[in-house]
Amino acid sequence: MGHAYVEANNCNVQVRNSGYGTYADWNCRVVINNSKISTAGYAGSISSLGEIHLNKVDATSDGCGFLMHSVMNSNPAEIALLEIRGGKITTQDTVILVKSANADITFYGAKLVSKSGHLIHSVINDDSMAAKVNGQKVSGIRATF
Repeated sequence: MGHAYVEANNCNVQVRNSGYGTYADWNCRVVINNSKISTAGYAGSISSLGEIHLNKVDATSDGCGFLMHSVMNSNPAEIALLEIRGGKITTQDTVILVKSANADITFYGAKLVSKSGHLIHSVINDDSMAAKVNGQKVSGIRATF
C-alpha cells in the first residue's frame, strides 16, 4: 500500500494557538524542506505508521517538538518514523515525546535545544484509543545520532 505524500518547500508555518505544525497520520509521509515552523503546541505529530522528514528546517515550539503516538487501536508492531537532517529544533519542553509507540528517530547534523533539558521522553499513552499490546512483543524506540 502506498503513502499519502505531502511535501512543503521554502515555507513559513506558524501555529499561534495549540495545534501541530504538521501531522503525519497512519501511512502518511510528510517531507518539509528549507522551511521554518513556529508553534505554541507541537512542531509535528506522528501517528502509527506515519513519517515526517525534515530537511534544513528550523522549528520552535512553546511546548514539545514532536509527538509520536499510536492511536485508534492500531497494530502494536507499527513503527513511526522521524528523520531530521540539518536545521535546528528549539523547544520549551521535550524535543520528542513518545507515547506508547514504536519509534525510529534519526538525527543527521541537526541542532537540538530543549529548555527542559529533555531530548526524548517516553510515557504510557493515556489516550483511550491507544494501541493495546496485549502481551505482544514491541520494537520500542530506536534513536540514531
